[in-house]
Amino acid sequence: MTDSNSELREFSRVPFKMVADLKVGDLDCPVANIRDLSMKGIFLECDVSLEKGAVCQVNLKLEGVEPPVEIMVQGEIQRIEKSGYGISFSQIQLESYEHLNHIVQLNAKNPHQSEDEIKSHLGLNPR
Repeated sequence: MTDSNSELREFSRVPFKMVADLKVGDLDCPVANIRDLSMKGIFLECDVSLEKGAVCQVNLKLEGVEPPVEIMVQGEIQRIEKSGYGISFSQIQLESYEHLNHIVQLNAKNPHQSEDEIKSHLGLNPR
């Protein structure tokens, strides 16, 4: 992605390594890697064939901490690439939202910009 395209994004993307599970309907999709993560979505690298617009469940687990941190979100496949899928988050519980916010803030290249993006976005509402 070019710099001009990244300027069009609503939220900063951060690279982050954790365990991810992707479920579409009854299909469990093995995830090889998380390419990037934001407050509004994630790019997951996996080899399963999925359709754009498919509703999915994404579970992220941060292991090695006590208690283990788990982030559960519902989303939709928005972008398909050869290496995987861009997923837009559509629903997130408050505790998962808070964990996601901390991860994004702590890993952002510019934490102040990331914080401003979250505060100024009217449609980002934890449930």
